[in-house]
Amino acid sequence: MTPANGLADAFARQIRERDQADWYEAALSVSARIPVHFWNGQHDPHLPPETIKEFREDFPDARFKVFTDAGSLLFFSHYTDILNHMKNVMARDTVRAQ
Repeated sequence: MTPANGLADAFARQIRERDQADWYEAALSVSARIPVHFWNGQHDPHLPPETIKEFREDFPDARFKVFTDAGSLLFFSHYTDILNHMKNVMARDTVRAQ
């Protein structure tokens, strides 16, 4: 196992341990006030398309990006996409605040 795989496996175990947490109320309470972005892999076994559809209905102010070529743990496989998106959002929000 490579060090990168070991890190990914350790992180995945930690996420699964916390997987039982319900983030619905916390996300709902901020979704109209600050930008909420959901990045999901289409093949994520924890978030099937039906769940993402429910999230879209529950969080109409949120933005969604579904990667058709990914499963879970997107920040390992698509970190450049996510970081570039966050950089653009932060730059846009900084301009608005000035």
